[in-house]
Amino acid sequence: MGAAILGAGPGSAAAAEIASFRSPDGQIRATVERSAAGELTLSASLDGREIIAPSPLGLELEGMDLTRGLEVDRVSEEGIRGTFSTPTGARRRHLFESSGSVIRLEPKAGGPRLEIHFQATDDGVAYRYRLRGGKSATVLSEASGFEIAGATNAFTAPHSPNGESLWGGPSERTIFAQPNEVLLPALVQQGAGRYALIAEAGVDASYAGSHL
Repeated sequence: MGAAILGAGPGSAAAAEIASFRSPDGQIRATVERSAAGELTLSASLDGREIIAPSPLGLELEGMDLTRGLEVDRVSEEGIRGTFSTPTGARRRHLFESSGSVIRLEPKAGGPRLEIHFQATDDGVAYRYRLRGGKSATVLSEASGFEIAGATNAFTAPHSPNGESLWGGPSERTIFAQPNEVLLPALVQQGAGRYALIAEAGVDASYAGSHL
């Protein structure tokens, strides 16, 4: 699958907030909005400073567009709190805590229901797409993008099928040139001493690894 990194630009017009949630420590705030055309975006801020400007969400399925014309069925809160252990390290038992929302969208005729699960922890924001309804579906592409506010430089590598390209940076050209594909993770600089890391996690055999 592919997604996109975009330079900072104006937010979408006539968008209405449908969900907002904060990290457990309250410093990170994430917001999901829906435009008049039924397109969803995610934005995030840290201590009131914009990190991710409104960025697109959605999937393109074989025979069905789940990037626009989306209608919200319901929104619910979803928090996680638990512990996990690692085999090595100075500290082997860890606490995981997050808060978030689940947005359930109305299914389009003959298609599966799309859910988007969002979580905010004290060090970031994550989301996952889930297709419900018991019907198989083929994902052709994602609309997922990351419009990094105030991006100046990036540390990443050109996309290759085996993921073994040479990493480099900082290079504004590397990440903003079009057309261009780069590997995950991507580290994007936002001015002096501030960085945003874009990465993926929890990938299994049911879904392809992503690149930007």
